[in-house]
Amino acid sequence: MSLINKQTGQTAREILEEMKKKEKDNLKKRKYRLGYEYAFIPKRSFRHKMMR
Repeated sequence: MSLINKQTGQTAREILEEMKKKEKDNLKKRKYRLGYEYAFIPKRSFRHKMMR
């Protein structure tokens, strides 16, 4: 017997699969953001040293 969400008619397994997909997408976005920030950190630190 599968659990069904009464409002959407989705099974618990389908809901879990959707949540996993969202988590993977968020991780990809997070990695991209981190990579983007790391790319600019050396420039910032260089400028910071020059300002002193």
